[in-house]
Amino acid sequence: MVTEVYGSGQDAHVDHANVDDVAAGDPIDFLDMTRQSPSRSDPRRVVPTISIIVYFNSVGGIRFPYADGMQTIAGKRGRMIFFENYDDGARPMHATSATHYGIYFEQVPKRILVMGVLANKTPSMDRSAEPTKGLIYCAGTERDPLFHDNPSYDQYNAVRWKAMDAAAKPDLIVSLDVSCSKGDCAVLGRNLAGEEVFNTQCSKDTSLKFLMDQIKVKVDPGDARKVILCRMDGQLLTEEHMSQKLDECFKDLMEGKSRMTASTCFGLCGSSTSP
Repeated sequence: MVTEVYGSGQDAHVDHANVDDVAAGDPIDFLDMTRQSPSRSDPRRVVPTISIIVYFNSVGGIRFPYADGMQTIAGKRGRMIFFENYDDGARPMHATSATHYGIYFEQVPKRILVMGVLANKTPSMDRSAEPTKGLIYCAGTERDPLFHDNPSYDQYNAVRWKAMDAAAKPDLIVSLDVSCSKGDCAVLGRNLAGEEVFNTQCSKDTSLKFLMDQIKVKVDPGDARKVILCRMDGQLLTEEHMSQKLDECFKDLMEGKSRMTASTCFGLCGSSTSP
């Protein structure tokens, strides 16, 4: 089912699904529980072989803090994020690189469909390979009979997850308001509390990577945090956008009738008070 989710974010976690909830709709007698990674608080909650997230709008995204290569993936309308939770040679242990958390905003909903695949091994993408028996299911929210829960909140696991979180840099999300006149652009950056943290003038041909480097020096000179940029409509600006020019990246917001103003940004970033 498609859900609209608001929030201030998640802790890093690996997806878990209750096999009894899945079995309520479909038989899963093929599933070998000795090849699944269970929650210590409930052995019937296991890590699915594959997690799937389908985005229906371009808001927020997902971050894999312990993955190699690109760690932050922006949500995009029509984009399917598909990731494997196991290295089959290490089963029943799940892969640490599958640890992730969603990036959400309190005032702008993320519209997504969440699914998972239960199987005894990771299906091959090679059509000539032998088929793998599995079951794909659709996960809802905590209000629904079947959902992906988050064992990182379990008391038994608190020490482990705190240790992992301590090794990862905390996020600093900077929302950018860009306005251009002729060949020049004014760029205003705010944190999620609505406070101004960056302000500059530059050419509309400036690359987002150049701007990102300037923002990083300004807001995080000690390199203590992971700086993540976003537009005021909630779209994340990640590694895939860094080669784009400002005019290309923000053109639809600057020209569209629905361009968000600074006051609207406070709805995304937080509340503000008048003097």
